[in-house]
Amino acid sequence: MDTIAKSLKEDYFTCIICYELFEEPKSLPCLHTFCEGCLEILLKQSSKKTELTCPTCRETVSLPSGSVSWLKTNFTFKDIITRLSSSRKSPLTRVCSFCILHSKKVEATHKCITCLDLLCSYCVQNRHVFTRQTAYHKVVNLNDYLAGKYKKEKENEILCERHHEKIRFFCPQCLLPLCSECALMEHRNHEYVTFAQARNIIKKEVQKIIKISEEKEKKLKQAQQSLCSKLEEVSSNKVSILGVVDSTFKEVQSKLCEHRQRIENQIQRQSNAEKEKIEVSIKRNLNFQESLKESVSFCENILSNRSDLEVVYFLDDMKL
Repeated sequence: MDTIAKSLKEDYFTCIICYELFEEPKSLPCLHTFCEGCLEILLKQSSKKTELTCPTCRETVSLPSGSVSWLKTNFTFKDIITRLSSSRKSPLTRVCSFCILHSKKVEATHKCITCLDLLCSYCVQNRHVFTRQTAYHKVVNLNDYLAGKYKKEKENEILCERHHEKIRFFCPQCLLPLCSECALMEHRNHEYVTFAQARNIIKKEVQKIIKISEEKEKKLKQAQQSLCSKLEEVSSNKVSILGVVDSTFKEVQSKLCEHRQRIENQIQRQSNAEKEKIEVSIKRNLNFQESLKESVSFCENILSNRSDLEVVYFLDDMKL
């Protein structure tokens, strides 16, 4: 067990929230492990009491019960930490992440809060910040880090969506933020700068966008004024045209009424004249019918009541 204790880095079993060895380690679905108490504190600080965001990869975890107790306990970590604690008399020494690669156990005095490597004084001055990938990393005193002085910076870090590593650089050529993997792979032939330098670059780009936006806004305002003028003109024309339509309608209506009256009068006169003619004809017809009726009655009386001789002479009279 002493061999295992020597070969394992203490940082591997340290919760990145409280910077202490795990106590009741709980694993999230993303397989990152934290103290149960630390997760409970994060959950209380969360705006949604049924969701928890992983401090390492930012994956959202749903907690229907509103508690982290249902999460799986990392029994492997728990057992190793228990065995390590029982097999040593003094606390684990935090060793330099660089020196351990060369089988040297050198006590760490600093920590890079950019990549989370532990560093000794020599590596801080001669190794870590002298590579292209780590030149702009932020290295701080380990005791300050363990005391929680830089906890806020850790909580507010942003991870690369592709590689799930902390964003560290900015590529001016592509205008994109980069992690170490991005810098080594897709952007290996590009120059990249710190966020402070990137701020000035982005500021210039934003100022260009603002200038273009202001020019567009000016043109839009002019167009707006023109449209408002046209709207007023359309409204004015509407009133004017409606007035012309109304007066024209009344004029046409008046002429139609006059024309209608003339036609009605003409029809009335023609009707009266025709009516008089027909009434005269009817009266004459009735008179003629009456005359014929009297003649027929007279003839019938002659034939019925007169002698033969009178009938004969009557016929001669009729011929005359």
